[in-house]
Amino acid sequence: LSADPSLRKKVNGSFVFRLSGGPGGASAAWTVDARKGSEGDGVTPSDDVVSKPDCTISISDADFAALAAGKEKHVTALKHQWH
Repeated sequence: LSADPSLRKKVNGSFVFRLSGGPGGASAAWTVDARKGSEGDGVTPSDDVVSKPDCTISISDADFAALAAGKEKHVTALKHQWH
């Protein structure tokens, strides 16, 4: 969103990402909220997760890392979550 602010109007929604299975069993959550013109790139720390997001994405830490690194396709990661 920071690279292309016009996307905020096109997306017009909030997304909560929930990661589980991190080091030591850690979990984390954060929000990307494109409904409002929040500071920076619209990413909010986990302490301020939107209570009613338009979309929640729950994924394991390993699958998220693989997606972010381009080592796994999104469809494969989703299949892992549904088994």
